[in-house]
Amino acid sequence: MNKPVVHIGATTILTSEGKVLLGKRLNKAGAGQWGFPGGHVEFGESIIEAAKREILEETSLVANELKFIGAINQPSQVNSSGEKKHYLQMVFTSDDFDGELQNLEPEECEEWRWFEINELPENIFFAHVDFLTLLKDPGQLLEK
Repeated sequence: MNKPVVHIGATTILTSEGKVLLGKRLNKAGAGQWGFPGGHVEFGESIIEAAKREILEETSLVANELKFIGAINQPSQVNSSGEKKHYLQMVFTSDDFDGELQNLEPEECEEWRWFEINELPENIFFAHVDFLTLLKDPGQLLEK
C-alpha cells in the first residue's frame, strides 16, 4: 500500500514595471485559469533551484535573484483526475530576470501574459490565489 506524500511546490511571482506574469493553464488542474510559473521540487533539488528551473522550463526566462515571500500549506487540493493531494507551496518573487518571454510548454499553457497588479483576471488558479496575499504581505505561513 502506498503511503500518501506531501508534494512540495516552488512558484515565483515575476514582476516588471508594476505588472505580474501569469500563464493560462491548459490540460491540467485549473485549466482555463491563470497561474504563476512553478512546479514540483524534484528529488535532490533545492527549492530555489526548482523555482528557477520551472521559470526557465516554462517561460525561457532566467531568474537571477529570488526573494522568498512565504509558504502555504494546502492539505486538500484536488488534481484534474479528482485525486486529493497535499501541497506545501514555497512562494518567491523576482524582478531580476533575463531573456525573452516564450511559451515553452504549449501543451500545459495556452499563453503567458503580463497583467497590471491592480487589474488581474478574475479566474486566478485556485491553488495560486493565496500567493497574492504573500506578495502584499510577505513573510507568512498560511494554512489552508
